[in-house]
Amino acid sequence: MRKDTGKTTERLQMSSVAYADEMAGEVGGRIAHWLRQRFPGDTAKNAARAFGCSPRTVEGWLAGNLPLNRHLIMMIAAWGQRFVAFIFEPATGTSMAAYQLDQEFHELKARMQALEGALNAATQNEDRALAVQTRGRGDESGVTAR
Repeated sequence: MRKDTGKTTERLQMSSVAYADEMAGEVGGRIAHWLRQRFPGDTAKNAARAFGCSPRTVEGWLAGNLPLNRHLIMMIAAWGQRFVAFIFEPATGTSMAAYQLDQEFHELKARMQALEGALNAATQNEDRALAVQTRGRGDESGVTAR
């Protein structure tokens, strides 16, 4: 087994740092884009109000700087999984299309379960109504039950 001289680890760390720097720029740009879409008029002022920070802080985000963790968590709480999928797409390799299809699948599955429950309830109600009608008319078959 070859002994690692440290050069491989150093190269890996350098490429990881470069990759992280590149992804930070991508993510920052996506956050800026998202903010401009959500706060189209006076973005810095309105986003600052929404996230409890100064407009100058938001101007930094709009320039591509990453928000502090507390602000990022507030954004995630406000906008959910779609926001997370959008901003981290370059780093994770997941696309919004895949997320949207997955989301639609789960919504359809929940809707199907709700419809199945409604169908079962309606069937039970019809069975009860039929039983009440049959008892009300008596047994018309001519056979006496024992």
